[in-house]
Amino acid sequence: MYLGYYGPSQLNNLQINMGPDAPQLDILSLQNQVALPPLIALTYIYLKKDPLKCNSTPPTNFTLTFKNAENLQQIYPNASILITYPQDTFKSVICPILCKQGRDSLRNTTCLCKNISIFDVKSQLGRLYRESNLHLLTISNFAKIFTSPIHLQWCFWVIIAMLIWFVATLLFVKTWNKDYCLAQRVRRSRHEKLSRSTLQKFFMYLAVVHPLLGIYFYKGMYATSKAFRALIYFVRVMTLLGTSAIFMKNPESTMVTISMTYQFK
Repeated sequence: MYLGYYGPSQLNNLQINMGPDAPQLDILSLQNQVALPPLIALTYIYLKKDPLKCNSTPPTNFTLTFKNAENLQQIYPNASILITYPQDTFKSVICPILCKQGRDSLRNTTCLCKNISIFDVKSQLGRLYRESNLHLLTISNFAKIFTSPIHLQWCFWVIIAMLIWFVATLLFVKTWNKDYCLAQRVRRSRHEKLSRSTLQKFFMYLAVVHPLLGIYFYKGMYATSKAFRALIYFVRVMTLLGTSAIFMKNPESTMVTISMTYQFK
């Protein structure tokens, strides 16, 4: 994150270089300099991990916000912007729609965009919305749950399997496994001076601290009950499944973006 205060004249041809791990910005051709307030607060935010991706590929998007430094009201400079992506970090870059792609003298990829407003927070949130599955949360799509063969989807069977596991685990930890505790058995074996292998010791430690195995292998006087730990694990898996489904990148929107970019070029 970068924050700076500038006058309108300083904003024109302003360069922001956050280092080789972030896009470098050059604000060009400021058109409405006279209409801008005397002091402008500029905020540049770059996320090193893309929320729509599960790999380590550095994202190419960022946000730029301009506000009146006196009252923090958002303003909208009319300017173009040149983004430079250092080639050591950004191996593959696709410029946003309506931006011209090129290379500088150091063979870094550049994107020249005539409208700087495409990088404000509202536009970037709109991009996340379009490229994720959030736009699929509509009444008509919810209605398809009752008309389409949902049993053909893998996520449906994950939910069914987790429900069966949760019910079976509750019955198990409330009956046969109610008082079992591996830690107590280990303490007894120490008094009996029984030797254990490294593999056995590793399993003992893992079984106690693991969020799934600990449900069955550990019971403490002041610890959370086994049934409640099973509920926490169930909610954890369901939350992860739901979050992954919502923010999973939509491949169709990616293909449309690439197609429109090449048409513009």
